[in-house]
Amino acid sequence: MFNPLQSMVAKSSPVIPKTSQYSSGNSWFLGDSTSTLTVDTADQQVSVFACCRVLAESIGSLNLETYEKIDKNSEKAKDFSLYNILYIQPNPLMTSTYYIEKIVYDININGNHFSQIIRNRKGEVTALYPLDPKNMKVAFSADGTKKLYEYTLSQSHKQSFRDDEILHVAGIPDHENYALGISPIAKNMKTINAVNAVDNFGSGFFERGATASGAFSTTGELGDDAYKRLKQDLADNYTGMTNSSKPLLLESGLKFEKISIAPEEAQFLESKQYGRTEVSSIFRVPLHMIGDLSNATFSNIENLSIQFVTFSLLPWLSRIEKAMSISLLSEDERKKYSIKFNVEALLRGDFESRTNGYQKLTNMGAMTINEVRAYENMNPIKGGDVPHMQSQYVPLQDLGKEA
Repeated sequence: MFNPLQSMVAKSSPVIPKTSQYSSGNSWFLGDSTSTLTVDTADQQVSVFACCRVLAESIGSLNLETYEKIDKNSEKAKDFSLYNILYIQPNPLMTSTYYIEKIVYDININGNHFSQIIRNRKGEVTALYPLDPKNMKVAFSADGTKKLYEYTLSQSHKQSFRDDEILHVAGIPDHENYALGISPIAKNMKTINAVNAVDNFGSGFFERGATASGAFSTTGELGDDAYKRLKQDLADNYTGMTNSSKPLLLESGLKFEKISIAPEEAQFLESKQYGRTEVSSIFRVPLHMIGDLSNATFSNIENLSIQFVTFSLLPWLSRIEKAMSISLLSEDERKKYSIKFNVEALLRGDFESRTNGYQKLTNMGAMTINEVRAYENMNPIKGGDVPHMQSQYVPLQDLGKEA
């Protein structure tokens, strides 16, 4: 039997990476400012990372709960075995918040998330362990009705899984292979690398001391020794922000002539702004949520946030909910239970808008006072469970009569 803990300490483990990956001198962590980004390193670009983080943390902060259908109502199924796994702790090493963030981040980067489903002898789900999407291969069964999974732990160890042993949450479907989702980064690498090139230009500009590049000229001949001294002197004394204002000391009749384009002439700031807009459109994240407030105002920022929930988060929530319902619930259980994110907190709006809405709903009898108090995290009051409706509008012929 495959041991999930063994996969988590394996070389390819996404949960417990080697300590050396995070050392200060490791280029994998810090990134190379001159290199071209790939799918695995694209989140080193600040706008890409910001968008992935906003989506992951926004969804990870929501409560994922299991509900039981009782008559026409739905109530939280706190006694159901799956409830605590999704709401609190999917496995001994992760909280539910961290686990949901992992799902969303995987889909943003790779287009797919995979988790191994651990069940007891009764068939009940007891744990969910995330697997590295880069190490998973997916194929269809011979009859085309099931998915088959092969996970590579090492060069000599591969593990096969049945469809009911894997939770697979896919992003936008690939039209060439609908068993998998599309990586939004892989589909837009040219755009992301163009944005990264602008960032690299800015980094290089300030690393060189915020001074323009140029050329040295002389009417005479510059010998090898003078050339070496000049090269070493420039590297030691005129590189970096701390040396940006030092005057150049030249010999052998050398003259310095600036030949590079200034950042303002290259429209550097406009290019950075355009790059943020392009990246945010890939992930459908509003610009104000990744630190760009140029088009945000006090009056529209609430509407932008609600639109973010409606048009950006809800498609993600639907994908995760339906994938979990199919993989974690049996066919009979799906008739009784459902898995839902609680998005009410994100859609509540400001206090004035909420109170106006509550007043309208209570006046028409659609909500009780205690239901309103529950939304505001207040304790119920006596008599607050009875709905009321105003009745000042009566037919003319009934005026003066008692109700």
